[in-house]
Amino acid sequence: MKPRFFAIVPAAGNSVRMGQPKLLLPLAGQPLIVHTLAAWQRSRVDRILVVVKPDDAALIEAVHESKVQGPRS
Repeated sequence: MKPRFFAIVPAAGNSVRMGQPKLLLPLAGQPLIVHTLAAWQRSRVDRILVVVKPDDAALIEAVHESKVQGPRS
């Protein structure tokens, strides 16, 4: 049986010290979360789980645009 690898990306923080959602800050024209997820997608992981707050619509949208399996209720 082939080993399976998973990534869990904790993205449900409040960014209190930063004052704004740091994962949505632009880096090279895209939100930081897009770069983070792209790096995981290039790795050997079989599945990526992104943990977000259910009311964080902007972050959820960025995750969906990254083609990572979407958040679940």
